Amino acid sequence: MGKETIKEQIKYYTELMKIAWVVLIAVSGGVASLLISDKPKARAEEGLILMALGVVYIILALLSIFKLNRDIHRLLSRLSRLEQ
Repeated sequence: MGKETIKEQIKYYTELMKIAWVVLIAVSGGVASLLISDKPKARAEEGLILMALGVVYIILALLSIFKLNRDIHRLLSRLSRLEQ
């Protein structure tokens, strides 16, 4: 794998990480707003389902961020070895 290919992969993973951060922030805000809102009792069950789904998405976004971070560091170390 050439230097330019590795650089392009790093850019791609960086953009994916930005998207994952935006998803994490947006979903966290949505879950927080469900937690602090005063919903009528009839909608409480729907709110709990949405909060549970939100927590699942938060966990998936965090796992994605950690994996992308690890992959970026792996590619950076490979790139530094190629440049030596």
